[in-house]
Amino acid sequence: MGIVPSSMKTFKISQIIDRHIFLGASYSEFPVKAKMSEFIILALFIFCLPSLEAPKNILYVSYILIWIFNRVKYQKITISWGAWDTLFGIWLLSGFFIAAISNQGINEWNGAFDLVRYISIGWLVYRANYSPQTLTLLLSLVVASTLIGAFYSFYLLDGSHFNLYSVGHINHGAIYYSISTGVVLSLATIFWSKFNFFQRAILATIVLAFFYFTFQTQSRGAILPLLFIFCPLFFLSISFMYKKILVYFFLSILVLVGVSISLDLPIVSKIEKIYQDGSINFSSRERSINSGLLIWKNYPIAGVGLENIDRFMTKDSLKSIAENFGLTFSEQKYYVGSHAHNIYANTLGERGILGFIPLIVILVFWLYLMVKERPSVEKTMHEIAAWGAALSAWTAVSIGGLFNTTLHHEHGSLAVLLLGIWLASKRLTTKH
Repeated sequence: MGIVPSSMKTFKISQIIDRHIFLGASYSEFPVKAKMSEFIILALFIFCLPSLEAPKNILYVSYILIWIFNRVKYQKITISWGAWDTLFGIWLLSGFFIAAISNQGINEWNGAFDLVRYISIGWLVYRANYSPQTLTLLLSLVVASTLIGAFYSFYLLDGSHFNLYSVGHINHGAIYYSISTGVVLSLATIFWSKFNFFQRAILATIVLAFFYFTFQTQSRGAILPLLFIFCPLFFLSISFMYKKILVYFFLSILVLVGVSISLDLPIVSKIEKIYQDGSINFSSRERSINSGLLIWKNYPIAGVGLENIDRFMTKDSLKSIAENFGLTFSEQKYYVGSHAHNIYANTLGERGILGFIPLIVILVFWLYLMVKERPSVEKTMHEIAAWGAALSAWTAVSIGGLFNTTLHHEHGSLAVLLLGIWLASKRLTTKH
């Protein structure tokens, strides 16, 4: 086989980029360098998200700037506006309205910008018009970045846990791992038939590794929704693709349980305690929710502002609010801490009813569309994989959110990114 001239190599690479980074004649005026630079910056942002603090912030701003620049300079068409654009826009702006109304003079404006950060990345990907192949590649990058991030954190930290270095607290890492596990499981299952035996063995190992990463966090709020909500719904939804998929699922659960018991993972002892007690001890979660709702009762319209709830979940503050309403304060009823450990109570406390309504509308509409657009024989493999990733994000946010404060910082960015990827794949299917 002869050596291919460099010009021929460039031509072929350009063809691949033109065909797969964007779709449609409306984007034909985008130069290859503009397309490629936009994609590379987004890919690097995803890669850095769980691991590198400063680079991901720089890349986030860079992606927004180049996304806007490319469309202002090269795109000569009118952009349509849909229901999701309205929802994203209202959700994004709500943080600033809340900051202005709550006016605590603490961290509410910083919190509003955090809301912008994790909403905007998903919104821009949704509108970017990337091809189905590119969207699937982005999902693969989520898996790769989490896997690399796990070992990077293992090396940097104490050498005994795979806590994600830039995600922070172990509960936040658990949410991130839970979402990413759903992504890798979705990709591996949907594209299973495309791989040979050796590739399948590698994929199976990676999937098991992600389950282990999630299990070692000991977070029941991340593990139980993943195993008993996401997995059954996902496999039931794609059962038309594989006749015995549900059988394999239950066998896999048995294997996971067996491995967890043999490794004596801490989550096993937690579940054993639940069995011995005959109930789940949610006392601390109940007290956290009580604290969040008490704060909301005192600040019903706009809450205390994003990122401010920790200032009001002190003993003195909670006691003062309780006494204002003629209630008796007790640490057996109210939790003194940094947040409400529940996305719904925490949102009410931080953002009041003005912030709670957009969140609920988003989550309900997200679920409605996922049920409506569930996998079928008419869907492409790329769209079904994106659907599975979005289901993983929704499960972690809305069901896991009953036990943890989800949808903020890194795992918030990841969740909305996956929503944007799925909406983009659905949008492409509708357009084409």
